[in-house]
Amino acid sequence: MTSNAKVTEELRAQVDGTREQLGRTVAALASKAHVKDRVAGKAATLKGQATSLRGQVQGKAVAPARRQAGRATHLVRSSPVPVAAVTVAVATAAFLVMRRRSRRNR
Repeated sequence: MTSNAKVTEELRAQVDGTREQLGRTVAALASKAHVKDRVAGKAATLKGQATSLRGQVQGKAVAPARRQAGRATHLVRSSPVPVAAVTVAVATAAFLVMRRRSRRNR
């Protein structure tokens, strides 16, 4: 092989390497240019995080709520008369307030 042929072969190899590198660069730039795809990917990530957090929050909130509901149920079943009296008093107060407001609007 002559020195010219050797130089030509090296130049072709460099050109091929440069083309491959340029192709990778163009592909990277194209992926950055597709904002819609990037936003969709980010949205999917955030959705997954939100779902995970929702599960954690529900797990922490449900147990105390159930305990309080159980306590309230126990209170009503153990002494229904005071609870009924308070309910009647609140309903009467609400009725009187509504009646007074309706008379003022006339």
